[in-house]
Amino acid sequence: MSVGAIVQLGEAYAQLQSDGWVLHGCPDGTATAWKAQDLPAQGPARIVFSSAEPMEIAGLFALLCGLIGQDRQQVLEIIHPLFDEGVSSLVEAWLKSARPDFPVSLETS
Repeated sequence: MSVGAIVQLGEAYAQLQSDGWVLHGCPDGTATAWKAQDLPAQGPARIVFSSAEPMEIAGLFALLCGLIGQDRQQVLEIIHPLFDEGVSSLVEAWLKSARPDFPVSLETS
């Protein structure tokens, strides 16, 4: 696929950029849709949330769990709205329960 390609993943979508795949939104079922489209097992380079609505972030924990054991070296950037507590709380819970050494950074937009 060429840079700029878009793959629809249900309510979310992934876009290929020069530094890897960028996932836009992560509703429930995104992890399954990611695998079904044969996208990289190491996951996206970045996840971007345009809102903190529960339906948009419902699949984040499952997607992160799918990255366990993938020997990821690249930092996963997660960009979420300013003052959003939902995304950061989900990531913190996942790090504490599953993979405290996972390379992830949280940034606000």
